Amino acid sequence: MSYAPNTERIRATTSPVPGGRNPGRERTADRAGKGATASRRPRGRAYRNDRDWAGYARLGLAVAAGAGIGASIALLLTAETGPQRRAALAKSARRIGHRAERAWNDLAFELAEAARGLRDRRRLRRIRAAEAETEHDD
Repeated sequence: MSYAPNTERIRATTSPVPGGRNPGRERTADRAGKGATASRRPRGRAYRNDRDWAGYARLGLAVAAGAGIGASIALLLTAETGPQRRAALAKSARRIGHRAERAWNDLAFELAEAARGLRDRRRLRRIRAAEAETEHDD
């Protein structure tokens, strides 16, 4: 098996074809009588590894449509009334908003602490370097 790139994009002549016959390796004993292999160009279309973007778009659209239909059915079959459902959605949205706000505040605090620690380490390094320089001069 060769691992060289197929620059001509042609399938190999040893690929099996339906029916068990391989047209690229037919014996020419019937035609030439020598028993040599035929050197014919393989049949079929060239192999290409193209992306089917239209197929991916159809799949994404189908998944989105399925999710929308499923969510609609779930809302229709719930035991809650409309106002109860809206109140529950609003409550969960507020809870998510509060969690996000706390997370951002925690991140801001951690970044401020890291910056303060970096400034302190730099200041201490400068002070030590200045002390070492004055001791060296004496």
